[in-house]
Amino acid sequence: MISGNLLHLFFSSQYMVWYFVPDNAAYPVHTELVYTFIIFPATVLLFLDRYPKSGKWKQLIYLAWWVLIYSACEWVLSETGRIVYDHDWSWAWSTIFDCMMFPMLLLHHRNPILAYGLSVLIVVALVYGFHVPMSTVL
Repeated sequence: MISGNLLHLFFSSQYMVWYFVPDNAAYPVHTELVYTFIIFPATVLLFLDRYPKSGKWKQLIYLAWWVLIYSACEWVLSETGRIVYDHDWSWAWSTIFDCMMFPMLLLHHRNPILAYGLSVLIVVALVYGFHVPMSTVL
């Protein structure tokens, strides 16, 4: 999650599909740093620590609960102008991404190599699907 956000910032800084509106315009990087190094790691730790060890329905409900939490928080950020979408990205796309992200966190915890391979495929699909110019990626 942390590395994904850092890669997103590095490779698509000239073609952002979404971005946080900084709390203080003089220090825009602070908002990204807070999310990248505090919010996202806390999410990963809480999500993995409390993931049900058994019960497929419990696990599915748990995943849905986290997607709902993240989607609801992002909806509030969007409605209050704290997050801005561009290049056809939307709250709906973020919710779909959340539906991939949380299972991917579990997969990465259990089988990192497979998670990295699938992540590359997802990134390629997103770059292609959202017409990210290669000049902004390379």
